[in-house]
Amino acid sequence: MKKLLGLLLAAAMLAALLAGCGGASKAAETTAAAETTAAASGAADTTAASAAETTAAASGEPAEISFITWRSEDADVLKQMISDFEAKNPDVKVNLEVTSSDMTEYYTVLKSRLTSGEGADVLAVHPGPYIKELADAGSLLELTDTDLIGSMDAGVLSGGQVDGKQYGLPETYNSFAIYYNKDIFTKLGITPPTDYASLVDACKKSADAGYMPVAAGFGESWVTEILYEALMCSYAGGDDNVLHSLETGDAKLTDDVYKSVFGDVQKMISDGVFQDNVLGTKYDSSISLFASGKSAMLMDGTWSIGNLKSLNADLNFGLVNIPSVSGAAVGPVSPGQNIAINAKGGKIDAAKKFVAYLFSKEGEEAYCNGTSQTSTVNGTTLSVPEMDMVSSLTSGTTATWPDVFVENAKLLSTLDDLCARLCSPGADLTAELTKSQKEIDALNAG
Repeated sequence: MKKLLGLLLAAAMLAALLAGCGGASKAAETTAAAETTAAASGAADTTAASAAETTAAASGEPAEISFITWRSEDADVLKQMISDFEAKNPDVKVNLEVTSSDMTEYYTVLKSRLTSGEGADVLAVHPGPYIKELADAGSLLELTDTDLIGSMDAGVLSGGQVDGKQYGLPETYNSFAIYYNKDIFTKLGITPPTDYASLVDACKKSADAGYMPVAAGFGESWVTEILYEALMCSYAGGDDNVLHSLETGDAKLTDDVYKSVFGDVQKMISDGVFQDNVLGTKYDSSISLFASGKSAMLMDGTWSIGNLKSLNADLNFGLVNIPSVSGAAVGPVSPGQNIAINAKGGKIDAAKKFVAYLFSKEGEEAYCNGTSQTSTVNGTTLSVPEMDMVSSLTSGTTATWPDVFVENAKLLSTLDDLCARLCSPGADLTAELTKSQKEIDALNAG
C-alpha cells in the first residue's frame, strides 16, 4: 500500500460523495513448523467456536454477541441499527459496549476481552499497528475468503490488511482538519485560513475578541498525532513511509523533514495557535469548547462532524486543511476504524451475519448518514450536506496518513510524547529529537 492508496482513497471519497478516507535451512524449517502449529491452533480454535455455536443454536435461543467500540458519539445511531438488525434477524442478539475514546484505555479493555473470551465478538480497531498486533496474536478472523468484502471499494481494503490478508473492514474515510465557526469569523471579519500566516491572524483576532483560538485536546497524547501527521503529509512530499522509515532505521528524527514537522509544533505553540493549557485539555473537552462557541476553531478529524451537530444543532462551521508553517497545503486522507471479528469468540456465524449487515448498503447508509461520515461501500447514498466540505479538503494534493504504514504502536507513543514535550515553554528542539531518537533506537533493537 504505497502512494497509490492515497490516490485511491481520495478518488473513492469523491465518488462516494457524488453518489449522495545448513543453519539457515534449519531456521527456515523451524519457522515453517511454528507457522504450521499456529495455523493448526487457529483452525482448532475456529472449529471449537463453531461447535459451541451449533450447540447454542440447537437450544432455540438467539446467539448473543457483543460489539465493542470506542466511539461513544455513535452510540445512539448504533443502538438504532442494532434494533433494526435484530428485528430482521431474531436468531441474533447484539450487545453494544462503548468504552473510552482514549486509545490506551480502549485497547487495554479490548485485549482483556479478547484474552478472557468474555465479549468482543465484533470489534472496532484502528488501522496500522493496532490491527497488526491483534492479527499477529491470532485474535482476528481472516476475512479474505468471505463474501463480506464484495460490496466494498477495492481502494480502501488494504487499510484492513496485514501481510496481504484481510482482517478488518474499514468502515469510513476520514481526514484531518481545522473546524472554524463561521458566525464568529463573520462577526470578527476573519477570512478562513488558507496558509499559516492567515491561521495565526485568525487566532490573534479570535483571542483579542475573547475567544479561544484553536481548541485541541493534547491532554490525551494520541490527539497530537492529528497535528504532527498532518504536518508530515505536508513536508514528506508524498512519502507514505515517513513514519515507517523510523522503524526500519532508514531515517532519523534529526533528519530535516522531522525537524520541520516538530519545529512547526513549537512555533505554533509560541505563536498562540492553540488555547492555553492545551496539555491539560482532554479530547472531548476540546470538542465541547468549540461546540459551545468558546473557541473559534477546533483541530480534529472529520469523524467528529456528527458529534458536533449533536452537541449544537445550530453550530455553523466550515473546514480547512491544517497548514504547515512553510510547506504546501495537503489534504490527509485515510480509512477510518476497521470492523473485525474475534477468531475465538465462539459465535462466528452470528458475528459474520451482523458484520454483513453493517457493510450492506442499508447498514452503511444508516451509519454514515447518522454519524456524518463518508462511506466505503459502493452504491451508498449520502444525504449529509457537510460531506461537501469534507470533499473540499481533498480537492487538491492528498496524502495518506503515515501511521497506516507503521507496524509498532510504541513508535507512535514515542512521537506523541515528543510532541507533548515540545508544547512546553523552553523545550530544546534538537535535544528533544535526540532523546526520542534514542528511544526509537532502543525500540527497534528490542
